[in-house]
Amino acid sequence: MKRIVIKGAQVVTMDDALGDIATADIRIDDGVISAVAENIDGEDAEVIDASDMIALPGFIDAHNCLWQTVLRGVVPDLWQNTYYPQVLGRRSRYRPEDNFNAAYIGGFEMLSYGVTTVVDYCHNIRGPGYAEASISALRETGIRHVFTHSFMNAKPTLFEDNAAQYAYAREIFETFHNPNSLTTINFGVDSIGALDLAEQLSFIRELDAPCCIHVNEANAINQLHAQGLLGSDLLVIHGNLISNDELALMAEARMPICFTPSADVQGTPADIVRRAIDRGIKVVFGCDVPCHVASDTMGQLRAMYY
Repeated sequence: MKRIVIKGAQVVTMDDALGDIATADIRIDDGVISAVAENIDGEDAEVIDASDMIALPGFIDAHNCLWQTVLRGVVPDLWQNTYYPQVLGRRSRYRPEDNFNAAYIGGFEMLSYGVTTVVDYCHNIRGPGYAEASISALRETGIRHVFTHSFMNAKPTLFEDNAAQYAYAREIFETFHNPNSLTTINFGVDSIGALDLAEQLSFIRELDAPCCIHVNEANAINQLHAQGLLGSDLLVIHGNLISNDELALMAEARMPICFTPSADVQGTPADIVRRAIDRGIKVVFGCDVPCHVASDTMGQLRAMYY
């Protein structure tokens, strides 16, 4: 058994029974935390002096497009007619190995910032091999990952038809989704207005998998509600233009929202977080676009705090 004892840290346990401890030790046996107490014997263990340091659980980035990591610096700004043509437009030149390289670098970058779980939204699955490449890279880094297999990919894809795309998505889910491992799979659907949006959601819900949708338009939640598509399994990304009446519909359906501060404060109102929280909606945070920002979730949370 490999044992590590972290000594003398200020510990944020996130455990209601333990609370926060001004000075405590943490024992780790074979990679699993086995004890948190004020004084743990470090004999037969690797001892790490954490005096004047804070120990806390790893961060969770709830929305990051890691395939963009290798494009960092391509755009000096984000939305001013650059992101869609200059970033998303490059998807047609990606190979599966480019997905691998981007996720590999991005996974290690996130670990360096204290992020131990990432929801990797991959809307760069042009054909067979792309999803496997991203997942393989994330597995090699050791970061816990929820791989979001998106249908919001560049058109035309390399799939023969929609049926082939759905078959591939099902294969990825059945092959890699394992809640007892570091890899789980969920899905991303096209934005409001897509002709096959209801079909995509039906496919995903048949698999009993969570999913998410980008909402950057006014009245989108009303449209989803009118089609009977709202549900607690559908996470809203962004959502600055969602009205309070729409938030009431989301609260009733127990739909959460993910806010990505650096991206979501550019060009539109950014008061959705407070309005959502006031209505009992769960809010999570992500970095979103590593072509433009570092995958530093703490940095995004600092932006929200300040």
